[in-house]
Amino acid sequence: DVERSRGLGDVYKRQQKWCALKEHSRHGALSHFEAQTTNIHVTVVRVDIIPTETTEITRMKRFVARFRYTKTTGKWTLYWPDNTGKFHRYKSIPGSKIIRPLLEAVDHNTESLFTW
Repeated sequence: DVERSRGLGDVYKRQQKWCALKEHSRHGALSHFEAQTTNIHVTVVRVDIIPTETTEITRMKRFVARFRYTKTTGKWTLYWPDNTGKFHRYKSIPGSKIIRPLLEAVDHNTESLFTW
């Protein structure tokens, strides 16, 4: 398990690349995704840049998902945000020593919990 032996920084880099692939434009707003990290989790944030008639730019940030690493188990778990910004454990997929299955769960978004 190469990914298990990597540090949080390596996983952060992988998620930055994953976020870069998610950039898109809809409803007149340009969106991009950012990965924000702490020592125990990585949070994916969607940033909408909304054009205005003035020179001001409106930025709206919205949480998409959080990936939490538990050092004692060596596993990543997935969390979804509610509309108040509080995160809840996504129980449809178990914790994993590699992050790929969790990224795929966010991509497929079968329960519409992750805001793209």
